[in-house]
Amino acid sequence: MNNKKTLSQFVADRIKVLRKERGLTQEKLSESSQLDVKYVNKLENYRHSARLETLEQLLDALNVTYSEFFEFNIHAQTPELEALLEVISELPVDEQQRKINAVIELLRD
Repeated sequence: MNNKKTLSQFVADRIKVLRKERGLTQEKLSESSQLDVKYVNKLENYRHSARLETLEQLLDALNVTYSEFFEFNIHAQTPELEALLEVISELPVDEQQRKINAVIELLRD
């Protein structure tokens, strides 16, 4: 079975991660992007696929460039590492740093 994400799933997940990193609720993102909050919710839950025009609205609201949005810089070697990176990436930036530092300290002991 193929466990790879579709492009639509990647877009939905990336929007959700960036929204959470910026401390935004779906409601705030919908206001900033001038999209319905139900649409944002359905997009993040794989029930809608974003059109290019909609993606532009969301990127503007998140203050993200195209290259930042499609940035691929972390490659996990195992499913466990992939899961860890996914969980950490969904946290707000300040909490990410605290958790990463805690893990580093555990590994040094």
